[in-house]
Amino acid sequence: MCGVEQQPGCVAAAYLGEHQPGSQPLEPGALQVVEWAGLRGRQQVVGLVGPAGVDVGLSGGQQTGDTLGGDALPLIVTHGWPGSIIEQLKIVEPLTDPTAYGADASDAFHLVIPSMPGYGFSGKPTTTGWGPERIARAWTELMKRLGYREFVAQGGDWGALITDLMAVQAPPELLGIHSNMPGVIPPTIDKALQTGTPLPSDLSAEEKRTCEQLDFFWDHVAYALMMASRPQTLTGLVDSPVGLAAFMLDHDAKSLELISRSFAGHPEGLTRDDVLDNITLFWLTNTAISAARLYAENTSPFFAVKGVSIPVAVSVFPDELYQAPKSWTEQAYPNLIHYNELDKGGHFAAWEQPQLFVEELRTGFRSLRQHSSDASGSRL
Repeated sequence: MCGVEQQPGCVAAAYLGEHQPGSQPLEPGALQVVEWAGLRGRQQVVGLVGPAGVDVGLSGGQQTGDTLGGDALPLIVTHGWPGSIIEQLKIVEPLTDPTAYGADASDAFHLVIPSMPGYGFSGKPTTTGWGPERIARAWTELMKRLGYREFVAQGGDWGALITDLMAVQAPPELLGIHSNMPGVIPPTIDKALQTGTPLPSDLSAEEKRTCEQLDFFWDHVAYALMMASRPQTLTGLVDSPVGLAAFMLDHDAKSLELISRSFAGHPEGLTRDDVLDNITLFWLTNTAISAARLYAENTSPFFAVKGVSIPVAVSVFPDELYQAPKSWTEQAYPNLIHYNELDKGGHFAAWEQPQLFVEELRTGFRSLRQHSSDASGSRL
């Protein structure tokens, strides 16, 4: 057993039942150490809480008020597939202890990184209905139950969709969002790309590039179609670790090229251990099929405009599935507070380029900090 404050590398479990009106913020429960080199030595705590019918595994970091000057901004970060909380481990310390990394204490965050239902340390849903919209609602409830009166949110891949939907739901506690895979494609163009109908003739060069990138993606999305249509029959993924690894590695062309170079002895952001730690988490938790179910549950468009009106920060990485044009980004997010095109990084931006990613979050959310001076949080 370990205490949350005693062993920064421990993985803890804390269960809380259904939320009741007027209930107190989450308090530590029974804690159990999980020994695994992939997480050992990291400054995070993983807990289990049940905001809406399924336990949610948490990872994150939080320093003392004295260390942070009492102004740390609460932030919830959501991963995607075939990612996990492993993607975000490199950003925990720089975001929660900025002065140790040459930044100002005023840029500190209280960080919450949940595993999506069916992934990692979270519970596996036993009923249908756990799509992105429900997860978005659960994340807001989760942050409230952790004691945060105001917070911001970030996501990529599935996390980008969930974060967009949190912004669409616009709970009063959510100050703004950041996305590294923003939903900015006009609905008519999104439909044309999926059906093969002609595109408008007046697209700019940047908009044409985005359409070409998405056209390539839709031609190589069989993995997603299999999970969306037959998630329960992908039994090979839980029978063979080699089969699981092969399926997870071939997500998108740029990421596969990056990973291949790393395994060939030329790491560029991701190491062999990075990649194998992520696959190992899926294998040890036996979550390949339960994670795949999210594709079957989803009814929202991945890349299209959602109708977000709250403040949004966007970071465009060159090796993402597509580069969001500024023209479409401004249309999709009328309250755009930050837009930046970077020269390095891809689909797993926080994992591949943590320093650039951290700088984007600090810059993107800086203007919202003045609105969160009264925000407070309870510690796990």
